[in-house]
Amino acid sequence: MCIIIDANCLGAVFNSSDGAFAEDGEPIHKWLRKGGKLVYYTEGKFKDEIRGQARLQLQKYRRRGLAKLPPETAFNNALHEVEAKKHLLQSDDTHVLALAKATGVRVLFTRDKNLMNDFKNKAIIDPPGRIYSSKRNANLLHRNTCP
Repeated sequence: MCIIIDANCLGAVFNSSDGAFAEDGEPIHKWLRKGGKLVYYTEGKFKDEIRGQARLQLQKYRRRGLAKLPPETAFNNALHEVEAKKHLLQSDDTHVLALAKATGVRVLFTRDKNLMNDFKNKAIIDPPGRIYSSKRNANLLHRNTCP
């Protein structure tokens, strides 16, 4: 089982002192302890968005087998596919959409409304993805498989 976590939601997963926002990340913590995984990438726009503690935490998760990276070629090919559909996008998150295409992961933790729309758009992501935006969506953590 896998999930993609948008940079705007990493604090909810990695920072337990972030109040109600952290409560939304708690089901992900529990799920990771039961065998769930998150996927991420370290180059391009991700390199700019994921820095400091978040980057260190992702590396720690990867060493523990809780996070994985897609092959570089697969990611780059998917990024080219998404960029060819840029005219359909509401968000500027081609890198997140490419990560979904490259890995087959169809659950995304985000609060970015435009990215939510893109992630659910079958013309961009096929099959379309599902959105985890709060702990109310914890049921999605049981439905997804990690390719």
